[in-house]
Amino acid sequence: MDKELETSRHQLDSNPHDVGALARLESALLKTGDFAGLAALYADRLANASPDEQRHGWHHLVAVLDEHSASADDQRLESEVSFVTGRIVEDHLGHADQAMVRYQRAFKLDAHRVDALRAARSIYVSQGNWRLVLQIFSLELQTTQDPLEQAELYFQMADICVGELGERGDAALCARTALQLAPDHERALEFTALLQEVHSDLASRFAELVAQAEQARDPRQRAALQLQAAELWMKEQPDDPQTEGLLQSVLAVDSRNDHARILLEQYYESNADWTSLTRFLEGRIEQTTRKADRVAIFHRLAQIAATESQDAALAARWFREVLTLDPNDEEALSYTVDYFGEAEQWADLVAIYEAALRARGRGHHESAMLVQIAMILWRKVGDLEQAETYFKRIKLNDPRNGLMLQFYTEFYATQQDWKKLLATLASRQSAEASVEVRIELGLEMARVAEAQIDNAEKAIDIWKSILKLKNDHPAAREALRRLFLQTQKWNALLEFLKEDLNLIHGVAASDITERVSIYRRMIEIYRDQLNLEVMVVNTYNQILLVDSGNAEALDALQARYEVTARWNDLIGILKKRIDLSVAGHDDDGLVGLHRHIAQLWIEKFSNPVQAIGHLEAILELRPRDEATIGQLIDIYRHRKDWRALYAIYHRQLDLLVGAARIDRLKEMARIAAERLEERGDAIEIWRAVVEAEPEDSKAWQSLEQLLQKTERHAELAQLYADQARRAPDDSSRIAWLKKLGNVYAEKLDDEERAAETWRAVLRITPGDAHAENYLRELNLRRGDWDALEALYGDRSDWEGLIRLLSGSAAQGQDVGTRVDLYRRMARICHINLANEAAAIECWERVLHEDPENAQAARVLAPHFARVAKWDRLVVVLGVQLRSENEDQVGLHLELSTIHERSLGDVSQAFSHLASALQLAPERPDILVGARRLALEAGLGAEFVVLLTSLCDVVDDAPTEVRLRSVLGELCRDELGRDTEAAVHLERVRTLAGDAPDLLAALVALYEKLSRWDELL
Repeated sequence: MDKELETSRHQLDSNPHDVGALARLESALLKTGDFAGLAALYADRLANASPDEQRHGWHHLVAVLDEHSASADDQRLESEVSFVTGRIVEDHLGHADQAMVRYQRAFKLDAHRVDALRAARSIYVSQGNWRLVLQIFSLELQTTQDPLEQAELYFQMADICVGELGERGDAALCARTALQLAPDHERALEFTALLQEVHSDLASRFAELVAQAEQARDPRQRAALQLQAAELWMKEQPDDPQTEGLLQSVLAVDSRNDHARILLEQYYESNADWTSLTRFLEGRIEQTTRKADRVAIFHRLAQIAATESQDAALAARWFREVLTLDPNDEEALSYTVDYFGEAEQWADLVAIYEAALRARGRGHHESAMLVQIAMILWRKVGDLEQAETYFKRIKLNDPRNGLMLQFYTEFYATQQDWKKLLATLASRQSAEASVEVRIELGLEMARVAEAQIDNAEKAIDIWKSILKLKNDHPAAREALRRLFLQTQKWNALLEFLKEDLNLIHGVAASDITERVSIYRRMIEIYRDQLNLEVMVVNTYNQILLVDSGNAEALDALQARYEVTARWNDLIGILKKRIDLSVAGHDDDGLVGLHRHIAQLWIEKFSNPVQAIGHLEAILELRPRDEATIGQLIDIYRHRKDWRALYAIYHRQLDLLVGAARIDRLKEMARIAAERLEERGDAIEIWRAVVEAEPEDSKAWQSLEQLLQKTERHAELAQLYADQARRAPDDSSRIAWLKKLGNVYAEKLDDEERAAETWRAVLRITPGDAHAENYLRELNLRRGDWDALEALYGDRSDWEGLIRLLSGSAAQGQDVGTRVDLYRRMARICHINLANEAAAIECWERVLHEDPENAQAARVLAPHFARVAKWDRLVVVLGVQLRSENEDQVGLHLELSTIHERSLGDVSQAFSHLASALQLAPERPDILVGARRLALEAGLGAEFVVLLTSLCDVVDDAPTEVRLRSVLGELCRDELGRDTEAAVHLERVRTLAGDAPDLLAALVALYEKLSRWDELL
C-alpha cells in the first residue's frame, strides 16, 4: 500500500491533472484510513480554486467520507471520520452547528477522542456559551486519570467561573479540587487569595446563619437556617463536626426532612464514618413504615456491611430483611444465594428459594427456581424423595429438561424401575446434542436392556443405534457379534463382519491379520452353518487380496480348482504361488510352477502364446534348459515372431559349437537384416562369420551389401582395405583399391586417403586414367601445384603440364596465384623444355600481373638489353630500383647511361645521376658526370641546390671540399653568382687550407667584388 501511495503521489506531482492518479491516491488513502491526509490533499488541490469550486470540493469529500463510514463496521473508524468531517465543515464550510453534531458523534463513538471534545469546546468558547464549556471540561475530566492533567482542567474551569461567569464560589471549589490533585501545581499561588477570600466569605456567612438560627424562636425557622448553614459549610469544610450537629438538630425537629437526611448521610460517607452511618440508618428503619423506604435502607445497610465493613454475614442478614419485604429482589436474592451456597447452609438457601417461588407464583422464572431447589435437595441434601416432588413439577413444565432427566436416571436406578430408567435414558439421549454423551447413554441403555430386562432384541437395537453415532465403537461391535452369535442370526452376523472389514483401513501386519481372522470366521459360517461352497471359495479369494501369501487359502483354492477343472482359476493360483516363490528365492519351485502353467496353456487351452512368458521365465532361471529353448523356437517359428526367435537364437548360441553355431549365426544375420531391419546387428554377426570363415565369399558379400545399405562408409572402407591386403594378385588388389578410392572420395570426402589410394593404383598400373583424372582434379581443386608437377613429371608430360597451368592461370582470380603459376611455367620452360623464348614470355606475364615483381625484372633486364628494348629495359630497371634489396647506385648509373646514350634524354640522365650522387656523394666520378649533364641540360641552378643540400648533410671533410669546390666553380663560372662562390670557396679554404689555386681564385673574386677587407 505504501508503494501504491508513493507511486500515485509521484504521478500526480508529475501531472497535476492526472485524474486516474488522483482517484488511485484517494482510494489508497481511504483504504489506509488516512482521512486527515485525504483532507490535506483536497486542501492543496483546492487552494487556488474559486470559492464555488472550493465549496463543491469540500462537500464532495464530506459525502465520500460519510459513505465510507456508513459501509464500515468499525466504531473507531466512524469516530475518526466524524471528527475529520467536523473539521472540514467547521473550517472550510463555516457550519459550526453541523460541526458540533459531528464532534459529539465522534466522542460518543470513541470516549478517548479528547480532540473532538476540544474542538466542540472551541466552538462553545467562540459562541460565549460558558456553561456548555464547563460541561465539556467535565466530560474531558472523565477521559484522563492523570492528576496533573485533571488539575489543569480544574484550573481552566476556575478561570471561566471567575472571569466569564463571576461565580467565585464555584471557582474556589474548582481550584480547591485542583490543589487536592496537585498540591505543588505552578498555579497554586494564583488561586490562594481567591480561596482565602471565598473561605472568609463562607465562614462569615456560616457564622451569620448559625447566629440567626440561635436567635430564631420558631423551631422550624431555626431548623431551616441550620440546614442552610450546614449545606453551605459542608462544601467548604466537609469534615467539620459542626455540620453533623447542625443536621442532627434539624432532624430532631423534622425527622422526615429528606434534604437534611441526605446531607447527613453524605457527611458520614465523605468522612468514612460507617458506624455512625449504620446507626443512623438503623434508627431510620424504626421511624420508617413505608416498604420501599425500608427496602432501600436495608439495601444500603447490606452494601455498607459487604463493601465497607467486609462483614458478609451481616450483609446476608440485611439482605434477608430485604427478602422478607421483597422475596424477588434480584440483588438480595443473588447475594444470599451466593453466601448460603458458599457457607453450605442448604436449609436457609432452600427457604430463600421457596419464599421467592411462592412470591413469584407460576410464570416465566418458575422452572429455574424449581431447578435450583430440586438440585440442592438432590445434590447437596441427598433427599431424593423430597427432590422428586420438585423435579415432578419441572417435568410437567419441561419434559426434556436435562437436569431433570439426570435426576430420574439416578432415581429410577435406586428404585430399580428398569423400564422407566430405560425410557428416561432414551429421553436423555434424544435431547442430548453431544455425540459422546449420547454414546455413553446408549451404552448404559444397552446394559440395562441386556442385564436387567434380559431383552436381547432390544439390546441389539440399542447397540445398532450406538453404531449409527460411531460406527467403529469397539464395545458396541463386540456386543453385537456376541448377540448375533447368541441368537444365531448368521446373515446378520455376516453383514456385521463385512462392516468390521470396512472399518479396517490400515495396511500394517496387524491389520492384515485382523482381516484374515474375520474372513476365516465368515468361511466357518458359510461352510458349517449355511453350506455355501461358492461363498467359501469367494472368501478365500478375498483373503488372498489382503494376504497374497496365505498358505491355507492357496492350498484350499488349488485343490478345489483342480477337482472342478477350473483351469483359468488354477493358473491364477499358480501365479500367486510364483510371486511367493520369487519372494522366497525358491528357484526350483519357480521352475516347476512356470512349467506347470506353460503345460496347462499348451495342453488344456492349445494356446502356446500364453505359455511363452512362463517358458521365458524358466530360461531366466535355467538359461541352458535345452527343452525349454526348443519349445520356444518351435513356437516362435510357427508364429513367425522373428524378434523373439532372434532373441532365443542368441540364448542358444552358448549351447552350439562348430558348424552348427556358424549356421545359426548366418540365420540370425539374415533375420536381423531381412525381418527385423536390425542391420547393425546383422553386420556384427556377419563380421563374426567372416572372422570364423575368412574364405566365405558369400559372407563377405553380405557384409559388403549391408555396409553399403547402412551407409557405414568408414567400415566399408576398412573392409575394402582389408580385402586389398588379402588379395592374392594385383588384378584383385586393383579392384578392391578402386572401390576403396571411390569410397574415400565420394562417401567419406577424405581426399588425403583417396589420393593415397589412387597413387597406390598408379604404382601398380601407371597411367590408369581414372586414378590420374582424380589426382589431377584433386590437386587442381586444392591448388597443389607441386603434386601436379610430380604427377606430370612422372611421365615427362611437360607440355601437358604447361597447358594445364596456363589454363589455370587464365581462369584464376587471385593475382598471387597467377603470378605463382607463370613463374612455375617459366621455370619449367627454362629447365625442362629448354625454351627460353617461352620462359621470357612467362616472365613478361609475371610482370604484367605484378608490375613490381623484382624477380621478373632481374630476369627480363638482360633480355631487354640484349634485344635493345630500351624503354622496356628502363621499366624493369625501375622495378629493380624500387626494390629495397637492389644496388640502387648502380641502377641509377645504368639508367642514366641508357637515357643519355640510347634514349637521348639528358634531363632524365641527369636526374638519375643526381639520385646516385645523393646515395653516394663521396664518389668523384658521379659528381663529375652529374656536373657535365647538368650543364648540358641547362640545370645548373638545380644542381647547385642539390649540392648545397648535400653539403649540409655530409660528415666527412674531403667529400664536402669536393662538393663546395664544384659549387664555387658553378656559381662563379656558369651562374655569375660570385658572392655565393666566395662563400663556398672560403668554406673549402677552412676545410682544406690555403692551396695556391684556391687562394688565386679567391683573390680574383674579391677583386671583382671589391671586397678589399677580405682581399687584404
